[in-house]
Amino acid sequence: MDNLFDLTGKKAIVTGAAQGLGKAMAQGLNRYGCEIVVLDLNKEIDRIAGSMAGREAPMHGVVCDLSDEDSLKRGFDRALELLGGKLHILVNNAGVNLRKSLAECTADEWDFVFKVNSKAPFLLTQLAAEVMKPQKYGKIINIASLLAFVGAFNNASYAASKGSVLLQTRSFSNELASHGICVNAIAPGYFKTDLNSPERMKVLGEDFMTSINLRIPAGHWGEPEDLQGAAVFLASRASDYVTGLCINVDGGFLAR
Repeated sequence: MDNLFDLTGKKAIVTGAAQGLGKAMAQGLNRYGCEIVVLDLNKEIDRIAGSMAGREAPMHGVVCDLSDEDSLKRGFDRALELLGGKLHILVNNAGVNLRKSLAECTADEWDFVFKVNSKAPFLLTQLAAEVMKPQKYGKIINIASLLAFVGAFNNASYAASKGSVLLQTRSFSNELASHGICVNAIAPGYFKTDLNSPERMKVLGEDFMTSINLRIPAGHWGEPEDLQGAAVFLASRASDYVTGLCINVDGGFLAR
């Protein structure tokens, strides 16, 4: 039987996948046969990417600073070179989070968050679309956040930037659908990662943590691997008639 989720022969760029959610999604795509280049600020990303690869397809790493437009363009060009000039899937995962109140957050800090979380996906989508249009096929997956829907407390720059990602997704899906390019998003909820774990977030206060845990109908935080199914679906032929959608992977948080 034909496997709708088979990614054999497909080429992808995934940003910020040296660890955490990005790493899990990249490994999920790779497990289904996708060759991947990871763009990441980590100087060891080529070695890390190689160690992440399974037997199905290779993974490469390119050092790239997504807050710098020139570095982003060089990173994309190098990734495209490693992929033999082909690109079928782009996952805009890289992001930064700055927990500061309105009074504490500076204009430079706000701009930095938007450069990485909002401007970089826009620029990479521009570049990817130019490669995908001639082949009349492409999958662009943006990583939003549940905070794009509910706002944030002492975290406005992150929430606002992810709200921008969500509306980019919907707007670009309208422009690119006629070219055979699907643009969708995934909004992760609360996940156990090195940077965002229940233990680390206790600094925000017991009452805050209790309110989060009570609002998750599944009764627990997600594991990075819980994002793999949504990523593979949106990257595969199974979602060829799906565009402009945001899949909430949050244990039911936003439905409560």
